[in-house]
Amino acid sequence: MIKKGLFWDFIGKLFNQGITIVVSIFLARLLLPEDFALIAIVLAIIGIASVFIDFGLTQALIQKQNVRNIHYNSIFWINISLAVILTILCFLSAPLISNFYKLPELINLIRVVSFAFILNALGGVHSAMLVKKMAFIHLSKINIISSFISGVIGVSFAFLDYGVWSLVMQYYSAAIIRQILLWNQTKWLPKFQFSWVVIRPLWHFSKNLFISSILNDIFIRIDIFIIGKLFPPASLGFYSRGKSLNQLISTYSSSSLTTVLFPALSKIQDNLEMVKNKVIDFFQLAALISFFLGGLLYITAQDIIVLMFTDKWMETVPYFQIMVLTTFAHPLSAIILTPLTSLGRTDVFLKLEIMKKILFTFTYVFGFSYGIKGFLYAMLFSQIIGVSLNGYYSGKIINWGLKEQWFIMFTNALISVVGAGFLFFFLSNDMINNHVLHLILCTFSYTFYYIFVNYVFKTKSFQLINRIFMPKILQILKKK
Repeated sequence: MIKKGLFWDFIGKLFNQGITIVVSIFLARLLLPEDFALIAIVLAIIGIASVFIDFGLTQALIQKQNVRNIHYNSIFWINISLAVILTILCFLSAPLISNFYKLPELINLIRVVSFAFILNALGGVHSAMLVKKMAFIHLSKINIISSFISGVIGVSFAFLDYGVWSLVMQYYSAAIIRQILLWNQTKWLPKFQFSWVVIRPLWHFSKNLFISSILNDIFIRIDIFIIGKLFPPASLGFYSRGKSLNQLISTYSSSSLTTVLFPALSKIQDNLEMVKNKVIDFFQLAALISFFLGGLLYITAQDIIVLMFTDKWMETVPYFQIMVLTTFAHPLSAIILTPLTSLGRTDVFLKLEIMKKILFTFTYVFGFSYGIKGFLYAMLFSQIIGVSLNGYYSGKIINWGLKEQWFIMFTNALISVVGAGFLFFFLSNDMINNHVLHLILCTFSYTFYYIFVNYVFKTKSFQLINRIFMPKILQILKKK
């Protein structure tokens, strides 16, 4: 069940990532950096506020083993009620936010996008149902369809010179299509049922997760607010383009692993040894993928940005190169923290989040005093410490030492740094002026090197990825 779920979730996210990248290429070529700056501020506000929609209760639904219809209905109506409140608050506060940034265009943007709270709240419970059932093939289809159609709509409006509003249309159309498909797939219709009695046990699990989510969402988006206030809109546009591309890569490189791991561990939460073994396997996979991508993206950053978005986005390159050095942090942290939530240890999860946010506060205060690049290098250092903290505390729960985790990370990082460093100095953009040729040569050389080294040294990560994916691939080829 886990291998099947992982395979289909990975395939779905692979297609979805491809669609997202193609759409972003068109939009970046048609729109200005200032347009992306505006939508970055709006979506950062919406992203932080969205945490308040369900207080982490949908995660509690996935973790809870015996769920009845009254649980689903109660959480559904909580989500809708909170979404309405958030819509009203954002609508009314739009002028204040606009005045703060001295960007009058923000007023209408925030007011229009604020209604997305209600739209997204409609599908929260339905999505949790599919995740709980590990129906990832259906979720993959839903994400692919919504991404493709909304991408076509967004690009079409951009061609018609709607500017930043084309990004709004893309966002809204994706949300509408996703909710329709989720409702159609689950066949579940909410009833007017509500009970505080069933909510209280779920709240006991989700309250720490909710506070953690607030802290996390604020700190992963506060850079947008700071740069938007301290630097020109174009600088925020270049930064947000690099950040969104990096997030797309780091998230999709591991989200299949974390999406499948949480419900899987919830089902075996009484067997700690089995939980530990699953986490180690997923951690090894995430390390192999993330360090490979980090090295490859660093040496091909200029080619990717110029070929995808044209020369007008060249200022994004140095930001993007520093960002991809942290590609390992999100997937490895997500994997190692999953046992805490699946085993119900949200108290430890919250403790960790508070510790890391104190660390990140110093990063923001001192990092930005040296400009955007200074902040990014400071964030790299903080991410290394953050992953170590996650590994230490979560490892104590499942009896897996930090030394073993660091050995996996160091092995993959060393392979990546040696290969990427060699190509960066001996196959640089200065030596090969053609971006297409440079991209092909670096990608082929680095990929061959990475596979060859892992194969020769028979790393556990490489052996594991063969065990999971090769049987599925061979099965598909035999059918053809």
